[in-house]
Amino acid sequence: MKWTTFLLTVLFVHTYAAGSAQNVTITARATGLKQVFSAVEKQTGYVFFANELFFKETRPVTTKVENMPLFQFWTSC
Repeated sequence: MKWTTFLLTVLFVHTYAAGSAQNVTITARATGLKQVFSAVEKQTGYVFFANELFFKETRPVTTKVENMPLFQFWTSC
């Protein structure tokens, strides 16, 4: 009985983690990082906070991403 309870718990936790992952689809050509983060916010609901100086020091971004996990997208930017 304990073994069955353990296996069911592991199954439910795994299913929840897979279902709650956020994926991003964005195509941007020479777009400011601020606009890219705004697009991510519209798709996922996650908000990125930064100082205006951070955005002034960045270069335009060119990216084409389809159904990429959010964390992987953040690290690629």
